[in-house]
Amino acid sequence: MNVPFVGRCRTDLWVVHEKKRVQVRELAECYRPGRARYYARFARYAKRVRVWIEDVGHVSLMLIWKAKGVDWECLALVSTVKEGVQGVLGIWASRWSLEVSHRLYEQAFGLAKCQCRRFAAQLKHADLVVTAFLEVRRERVRSPHLGWRPAQEVVAARCRNPVLTGVRLLVA
Repeated sequence: MNVPFVGRCRTDLWVVHEKKRVQVRELAECYRPGRARYYARFARYAKRVRVWIEDVGHVSLMLIWKAKGVDWECLALVSTVKEGVQGVLGIWASRWSLEVSHRLYEQAFGLAKCQCRRFAAQLKHADLVVTAFLEVRRERVRSPHLGWRPAQEVVAARCRNPVLTGVRLLVA
């Protein structure tokens, strides 16, 4: 399929590079930070290599090196995106920020606790989670001295005792 894709791959994956079958970790050793280009915007060294993967075909393999203490840590990405190295790194960085915000929704606002089976109910639950997040952010703007958890408690207390104004309740 001709769909742009960026994803992480394992370093024990076998690929074909320059007519030789090698594992990604062996290829990464050939392009350590001294032989890869440094991208200051991402604080990473990266090298893009064209490889062939069985059952997939030709793809770009991005070998990304990040400083970890006195050594380097390698991350391997597979990409079919036509953009340059910085474009692929930008896509991956934005994906990671989405993961972080999703984790916040899951852990702090109960997105993962939805037990509804119907899709419409799941959508409504997700909408409530996002609304709760926005309310907490609004409270933190109003009271910058509040931390995240205290702001959640203030919003929760306000929601437990809602004041309805201008609404007529009809009782049957």
